[in-house]
Amino acid sequence: METLDLLINRIDAARNWTRNLLADLSDREWFFQPGPGLHSPAWIVGHLTWAEWGLAGVRCCEREPLPPPTADLFGRGSIPSGDPKSYPSIAELRAQRDQVHNDLLPLIRKLTPAQLAQSPKGDPHPMFSTRGQVLGMVAMHESFHAGQLALLRRLMGRAAQR
Repeated sequence: METLDLLINRIDAARNWTRNLLADLSDREWFFQPGPGLHSPAWIVGHLTWAEWGLAGVRCCEREPLPPPTADLFGRGSIPSGDPKSYPSIAELRAQRDQVHNDLLPLIRKLTPAQLAQSPKGDPHPMFSTRGQVLGMVAMHESFHAGQLALLRRLMGRAAQR
């Protein structure tokens, strides 16, 4: 398997895990927080959308950052809210997540091995130095937050999922 194929496979696997963890949540559960300021499923979805675009879209594919209010609501340093009125609707969160992912995959598939070896756009980051490593981070970041979703599900009294 080629490097790019493996990276795309990992990004898709992480996305599918997240999608499965969210599939049966009620609207109320999307805003469940185990404590004030802690992540809710809604915040995690918005954050993953912001991060996937910022990492793959901006750093690897040289696109512009997502417009406000996405970064303000879901970017690094944002404080999750348990108030549904603080966020776009669940349908909008899902649609933006899917749109970003579907827009990025064709761009990622066009990256050459030479481009994967290039430095990513933006400020240096301690966890990656090439565009290929950034794409690996996209999958790892989503997997990290999928683990949080799995824990939130358990805190809601739901059974574990595989």
